[in-house]
Amino acid sequence: MSALDWDEIEQLVDMALAEDVGRGDLTTSVAIPKATRGQFTMNARHPMVVAGMDVAAYVFETVSPDCEIDIIAADGARLAAGDAMARISGDAGGLLTAERTALNLLQLLTGIATYADRFVQEIKGTGAVMVDTRKTIPGYRTLSKYATRLGGVRNHRIRLDDGVLIKDNHISVAGGVTAAIEGAKR
Repeated sequence: MSALDWDEIEQLVDMALAEDVGRGDLTTSVAIPKATRGQFTMNARHPMVVAGMDVAAYVFETVSPDCEIDIIAADGARLAAGDAMARISGDAGGLLTAERTALNLLQLLTGIATYADRFVQEIKGTGAVMVDTRKTIPGYRTLSKYATRLGGVRNHRIRLDDGVLIKDNHISVAGGVTAAIEGAKR
């Protein structure tokens, strides 16, 4: 898995926007005149490893197709608090409507990448390799695995069909370690 699956991301973004926006952004529709243009700079609040910048940009572009996005910090970039991540301009209503969904995805993925990096740094020089698990939020696995890779973690299994991994529950149901291993050999 070297690239993002944009068909999957489009579905996820559509679901996230439907969940957040519902029938429309009531506050923006009553408080912001339709022709209003807006611009803002997205800045890091804490030291981080960026993950999900293209996904966040896609959210803004989906809601506000005429927006302009200048990505300053690409995925994988290490930022200090206060560093600029992106500059975004366009229809103010669209930007405000997209903002929370875009930031939620960016914060989730950046948080995963940042914490993954912290753990990788702690074991640096030991010869150990950090691998991730399938314990992810349903629907977010591809993005979560992408974020862990950006943090320096090796992806283990993506799905159950990627390989055999005999765990305690398999051993228990199979009737022991030997039975589970013999079953896997067949």
